[in-house]
Amino acid sequence: MRGALSGFAVIVVIITVGYVLGRTGTLGPSARHVLSRLTFLVGTPALLFTQVMDSSLGDIFSAGLLVTIASTVLMCAIFLVIALFVLRRNVVEAVVGALCSSYANAGNLGIPIATYMLGTAAFLVPIQLFQMVVMAPVALFVMDFQKRRHSHRAQPDPEQAARDRASTLKRRLALLNPISVASLLAIVLALLSLRPPEEVMEPLHLLAHMTVPCALIAFGISIAERGKGEAHPAYRGDVVLIVALKSVLHPIVAGLAAAYLFHLSGASLMMVVMIAAFPTAQNVWVYASQYASVAPRVPGLARDAAMATTVMTLPALLVASWVIL
Repeated sequence: MRGALSGFAVIVVIITVGYVLGRTGTLGPSARHVLSRLTFLVGTPALLFTQVMDSSLGDIFSAGLLVTIASTVLMCAIFLVIALFVLRRNVVEAVVGALCSSYANAGNLGIPIATYMLGTAAFLVPIQLFQMVVMAPVALFVMDFQKRRHSHRAQPDPEQAARDRASTLKRRLALLNPISVASLLAIVLALLSLRPPEEVMEPLHLLAHMTVPCALIAFGISIAERGKGEAHPAYRGDVVLIVALKSVLHPIVAGLAAAYLFHLSGASLMMVVMIAAFPTAQNVWVYASQYASVAPRVPGLARDAAMATTVMTLPALLVASWVIL
């Protein structure tokens, strides 16, 4: 427990440093963007590649992964049912809310926290691939279908159609980001029992070491620069429901299933609960922004859900650490 508290203390200190830098503008107006891009394009792919190469596939594709996928799908289903039949949301609103309730920020926030708390983030690779290869395409397909139905009812607009095609292409290319490519490449090499020479691995390890501090400082700056404005009053209930599912129910369900159905304990149990407690990924806001013509307020819903669940992350992980460890 003392180690977990120390880990949280270090994480909070680094985030606070980023917050102070953001408030004072010491690093300039582009600091968060530069640090985030550096982490996304260089640090995180190097970190995941080296950690997968240094881990066994049995540890990565474990029973905990089944619990994570099952609990993630369950949170999606619960929100969809409530949104469609109780709150009477349209399909796009329901799908975006379902993603907010389940799509974990296992990248720019999850990786540094997992690496520092548990010494590795390799176990995040399968859930990231599941989210990018299964969840995102299914959700985008449903929302694209709904958007096409909506556009057919409206007056045809050739320029809007061209923009829609460009947006669809960009979303598909986003699935082939450096993190997913590095993860897939590492898994393929591990399956083939191949390992790059140390002359290649050593620079990658060095680049990987910058991921945690850069990501946490960028996160602190983002808090200082957080966009103003609140969710539309009609969506406040949705945000409360999302926080209840993502930050409270999801970790509890995942933890109980892992402990009592698969008899996981210690670090293995903490991995499952940690993924469940991670906040809504920023990707959901990117997806929601493409469907504002069908549901104008869903970008605000995704933004506020990400903010609210991010605030709840550290308390949720602290409680989980106290219970588990």
